[in-house]
Amino acid sequence: MKKTTSRARPRRPTAKGAENKAHAGSQSGGLKTSSRAMRKEIEELRRRLEIAEMTLNAIRSGEADALVISGHDGDRVFTLKGTDQPYRVLVESMNEGAVTVTPDGVLLYSNRHFADLIGRPLENVMGASLYDAIPMGEHAKLDALLRQGKTGAGKTELTLSGPRGAISAQLSATAIQVDELAAVCIVVTDLTERRHSEELMASENLARSILEQAPESIVVCDGEGRITRANRSAVELCGQNPLLRQFDDAFPLRRIRHEGRWDPTPVTGISGERETLRSIGAILARPNLPPVEVLISTYPLSTSDGEPLGRVITLTDISALARVKQIQSFLADISSMLAQPLELEDKLASLVRAVVPEFADWCSAELVDPRGLVRAVASLRGDRELEVKSEVVEGIDDATERFESLRRANSRAVQILRGSALSDQARELYRRGARSLITIPMTARGSAFGAITLASFATDHTYGPQDLAFAEELGRRAANAIDNARLYREAQDAVKARDEFMSIAAHEMRTPLMALTLQLGTLMRMITKGSAESVEQKIQKAIGQTDRLARLIDHLLDVSRITAGRLVLESAECDLSEVVRESAERFADEASRAGSELLMNLEPNVKGRWDSFRLEQMVTNLVSNAIKYGDGKPIEIVVEAAPKAARLVVRDNGIGIAEKELHRVFEPFHRSTSDRRYSGLGLGLHITSQIVRAHGGEIQVKSEVGSGSSFIVELPRQAPASASKSERTFSAS
Repeated sequence: MKKTTSRARPRRPTAKGAENKAHAGSQSGGLKTSSRAMRKEIEELRRRLEIAEMTLNAIRSGEADALVISGHDGDRVFTLKGTDQPYRVLVESMNEGAVTVTPDGVLLYSNRHFADLIGRPLENVMGASLYDAIPMGEHAKLDALLRQGKTGAGKTELTLSGPRGAISAQLSATAIQVDELAAVCIVVTDLTERRHSEELMASENLARSILEQAPESIVVCDGEGRITRANRSAVELCGQNPLLRQFDDAFPLRRIRHEGRWDPTPVTGISGERETLRSIGAILARPNLPPVEVLISTYPLSTSDGEPLGRVITLTDISALARVKQIQSFLADISSMLAQPLELEDKLASLVRAVVPEFADWCSAELVDPRGLVRAVASLRGDRELEVKSEVVEGIDDATERFESLRRANSRAVQILRGSALSDQARELYRRGARSLITIPMTARGSAFGAITLASFATDHTYGPQDLAFAEELGRRAANAIDNARLYREAQDAVKARDEFMSIAAHEMRTPLMALTLQLGTLMRMITKGSAESVEQKIQKAIGQTDRLARLIDHLLDVSRITAGRLVLESAECDLSEVVRESAERFADEASRAGSELLMNLEPNVKGRWDSFRLEQMVTNLVSNAIKYGDGKPIEIVVEAAPKAARLVVRDNGIGIAEKELHRVFEPFHRSTSDRRYSGLGLGLHITSQIVRAHGGEIQVKSEVGSGSSFIVELPRQAPASASKSERTFSAS
């Protein structure tokens, strides 16, 4: 039935007449009558009060179509015009709160859902203020919403105080008219469930993102071992989409043995394990892909009630880690091998043999050595048999420049061979089937002295950054090991040379000292006998021994000055031919005693800016060396002039120098023969080479055993631009 408006009955006139009569009776002194009338009046008032309370309660509880509001101006009654039962049923049955409020927020009407939302009885809601259900800090939002609702429509989100705490709600306001009063209708939507759904969705998206981005391969299997979900890493590891396939088919596993080899027996039933498995090692044997080493972990998957749903399986590819360990172990072994006291060819052969076929299909190691270019090559033949060759190649100028260009260009990169713009070596390797190449220079102390080249013949795999890093580390270790071995050998040679030098120096200095002592003893006896002529001869011989001793000391001092960079040149214009003539003539007697004849062919007026004292020292060393090793045969001394240079040749026809010793002739303390008949400290030719170099010139030697030696000096006639000062110092290179 339609609810009707409850109204209080008007006061009856009889009540007022009775009151007047009672009052008149009291005035006439009828006390008993007055008391009876008063009780009757009170009963009437009580009945009317009950009617009024029932009316107000009916309106407030929604059982009436009007609302009585008590205020300071008295009660005001509001009615909803045009309402009917379908509208009221619709509003009351809504799952959202619906209220009608005055512009200042007083609730004129509320459906039961709103009352339940804020946790208050419906009769206590209407007539209350909407502000009471909203925290003080959000009153400004409600103010703005009511202002928008008065003029049209508005929407905002607020927090309501509910029975279970704060409730996030959306309020949509629309203006309506209630009797003579403008009001606002507000629909209140509880956002709690929506927010919860959004949070669940965001959480699920986050979980899905984490699953997809995880580096481990993660798959979910149902109770029958069928894969129902797999992340991107799992798809890549499998090599194809594993969804809806049996786990054992999609991921065929082989168990790893303790000694590191893998058991070909299939590992099955992983997806059906009831217990949790952690980090089980296995080999994943994939079709058409190389096998990889993985760690497997499995975890049961169940509902909140404990009902089993399947399993979560993770597979971690540890092939890269295993590869790193393998490389580290390999490099440690290589360093140990290269530190062994082996011949250089054997070291390089062992190096390339270890690299092929584990890290390359072809490998070469080249190294500059005093003997030439030492090269070792390892390659796989058609039958996959390893072939290793090592050799020493003469002529290293081109190789040295090639290694230096690699170092200067810092060309540490993978070269993909495509058949064009290739070096001779790369072109030959490409012809043989190589498809990618890495060349790393071996450097130490700022210079390159070798290179390591790795080639891959695989068509489905080219070298990458990890291979390049391995090659760089291999080259660095090989260079350090070989350079350290060289330094150790040089240190040993230096110690040996020092010991030999000390022995020779002691002998060389003792010889003139003993001769001088004998001459002085003889001189004393002759003075006693009074033989003047014999005394003069002995004094000359004594002076000659002291000169020899002085030259030995000067050589030692010069070497010390050269090493310290303190040997001074004083350049001035002089004639090379005159310097050579004067110096050579002083050796006429010594050459005669050795049975050699000095043959001089000196072109006149060969002038230039040189240090005449050092030129004299240079000529003295060359001529004395020719007399010592000339074997009593003629010695030729030639001076020739060119427009910008002068040339000096000192040629003997003596014992000659072995070919293997030629590159060491100008080293300090080096002697081409250990025969005690050939005295000397091994310093003369070293000092000579330093003097020539300081003048910007060049010196070379040509010799054959049994045919003699020729020392050829070429000096620029003008001082080089970098050393144009009249005085300059130079040091040993």
